[in-house]
Amino acid sequence: MTNDELAKRIEALEAELAELRAQLPKPEKPVAKSRMPYVPHDYTENFRLPADAAQKMAAVVPDPPKKTDMGAWARNRIGEPGGFGPGPSDKWPKPEPTKVRKEEKLEVPPPPKSYWSK
Repeated sequence: MTNDELAKRIEALEAELAELRAQLPKPEKPVAKSRMPYVPHDYTENFRLPADAAQKMAAVVPDPPKKTDMGAWARNRIGEPGGFGPGPSDKWPKPEPTKVRKEEKLEVPPPPKSYWSK
């Protein structure tokens, strides 16, 4: 096939494609569906109850927990001088000098001579 034949064939196919596209139905514009807004169901809408019965029901429900933690002061406070353990070192008792008997004195023998280094 030569270039002229290919060009004619392409023109024929494009014309056929244009005819087929003209036969297609026009797409309709999409219409949004209306949705009802979400309204939660209220089970107590028309609920009637005597006052003494409501008070008894409220007495069964426990109170909410307190917002503060009573033990938090011990975990979060800044340390102060003192507390556990000995105080500053100038207040420690001075150790008495001890005498070591000659037989109890630790003597470390010199290491054997090594010829690896000079």
